[in-house]
Amino acid sequence: MSIENRRKICIGLLAISVIFWVLRKLDIVYVPAASAFSLAASMVLLGVTMLQVNRSKKLASVFIIAFGLFMVVFGVIELYGFFRG
Repeated sequence: MSIENRRKICIGLLAISVIFWVLRKLDIVYVPAASAFSLAASMVLLGVTMLQVNRSKKLASVFIIAFGLFMVVFGVIELYGFFRG
């Protein structure tokens, strides 16, 4: 997969995340953890791409990947709360 395709996928996932977040805040529709999981996928893909392209920004890449993994945990907690409550 080329860098340009990864960039387009990251932007698309980020847009999906923002759309689901806005729909939730406006009380139009609520899909549990959709925003968190799409943001997580976008951040992990961005971090891995940064790590492959620019080795000098290794620490920044690791932090971006860690944030993506945190969003996965947040999404699981959100799903648990939704189906538990």
